[in-house]
Amino acid sequence: MCRWAAYTGAPIFLEEIISRPGHSLIHQSHCATQCHTAINADGFGLAWYGDRPEPGLYRDVMPA
Repeated sequence: MCRWAAYTGAPIFLEEIISRPGHSLIHQSHCATQCHTAINADGFGLAWYGDRPEPGLYRDVMPA
């Protein structure tokens, strides 16, 4: 199952969204209830906008 997180506002570190919250994306990938395995192994990716006109991208085939 896909999960999304979006943030708009003053710049923050990615960990404030990805790993620090109690129901973070990483926590959700380990607790997926509709998967046949204990970890959602469908891959992981991030995109963000900074000072450049094109977004920064991070993609990996490994789970979060």
